[in-house]
Amino acid sequence: MKLLYLTEASLNRSRLGLTKLVRIMKLSIVFLFAACLTASAKVNSQRISISLQNAPLQKVFKEIQTQSGYQFLYTNRALSKAKKVSISIRDASLEEALALCFKDQQLTYTIIEKTVVIKVKKDPEPKPAVVLQSVITIPPIDITGRVVDESNKPVAGASVTVKNTNIGTTTNENGFFSLNVPDGNAVLEISFVGYTTRTITVGTTRNFDVVLSLENKKLEDFVVIGYQTVRKRDLTGATGVVNMTNANRVSAQSVGEAIQGLVPGVTVRNTGRPGSESSIEVRGVSNFSLSRPLFVIDGMLSDANVTINPDDIASIQVLKDASAAAIYGSRAGNGVVIITTKKGKEGPAKINFSARYGVQQIPKKWDVMDAPQFLSTIKQQYQNSGATLPTGIASQVTNNTINTNWQDEVYQTGQIQDYNIGISGGSQTANFLLSAGYYKNKGV
Repeated sequence: MKLLYLTEASLNRSRLGLTKLVRIMKLSIVFLFAACLTASAKVNSQRISISLQNAPLQKVFKEIQTQSGYQFLYTNRALSKAKKVSISIRDASLEEALALCFKDQQLTYTIIEKTVVIKVKKDPEPKPAVVLQSVITIPPIDITGRVVDESNKPVAGASVTVKNTNIGTTTNENGFFSLNVPDGNAVLEISFVGYTTRTITVGTTRNFDVVLSLENKKLEDFVVIGYQTVRKRDLTGATGVVNMTNANRVSAQSVGEAIQGLVPGVTVRNTGRPGSESSIEVRGVSNFSLSRPLFVIDGMLSDANVTINPDDIASIQVLKDASAAAIYGSRAGNGVVIITTKKGKEGPAKINFSARYGVQQIPKKWDVMDAPQFLSTIKQQYQNSGATLPTGIASQVTNNTINTNWQDEVYQTGQIQDYNIGISGGSQTANFLLSAGYYKNKGV
């Protein structure tokens, strides 16, 4: 009996252990299923990885939208005051990314379904005017605006100040500004280098759209004299500066033709034959052997008649007096023509193209007799002298069929074609300019 009792007790304990084991297995299955769901959700949720330095919010939003599928809804005015952000995250959630974007920003956001709505944080309500001993304190006025040029492009860095005060600010890269002015009687002065200053009274307006126009001021002329560049009014020597605007109006095959009649004291002689070189004389002929001036192109001695395209020239200065010899020696005895060519500027590549077409004609032809008039004159000449008219001339008088105008046969209408194309650009460390020209002159 004792052995049977032990067997039943063991069996009961075995059943109890089996029940616990089944419960543990059920709980394990539940936990395992939950863990799988969590892992699946984590795998399926979109993670964001961004690495940007000093970037505008618009660019960061675009990256988040590409990776998460969330759309961003905002106005340009809302982001006009936003600071640039530097963000570097890897496998972050949307909330983590947005928290970094809106840190220290005067902006707030709300997520509605798959859209992130961005708004400007509301400033605290201004305190009402306080009346104390008959003194009224008027709160300042917040104004905003945008400054653009005549082509509606934003003017970044424009100065916006309140006249006769130290209150002022500058526009951001999009031309927007915000300012706190004392009252509606404040006068704003908006200025930028190269543009005409605008003056505006605030009044009841709180948002301003300001258009700046280019300032039409004639720039001061500078002269290159070999070892330095000085203002023309400070130069004591005799010099001449060519107005390149007038020079470019002429279709010329050489520098001499381009500056003809544009510099006092400089004589340009041209034979008129197509392709012929022009002769330049500065203050007349100084010797019998050689009267041509010295040409200096970008600091190098050269011949400027047919070896350089006039369309590639940026400026021309003519040194006329003996002081030029102090720079270039005896070779400058006939004067110096200093030429500076065009160069590329920093920025994207630009393409320039110009085309000219013209005609040339003899201004006046000789007024001569035609064949009948000439034969009549010859016949009268022989009769007056009592001589017999030659047989050849007599036959022409009888059979007057030849009447050729040799001026019309020799001269023709000349044609001038001048085409130029160039591409220029550069960076902060280098620049380039490539150009090509085609010139053809079919003379009279």
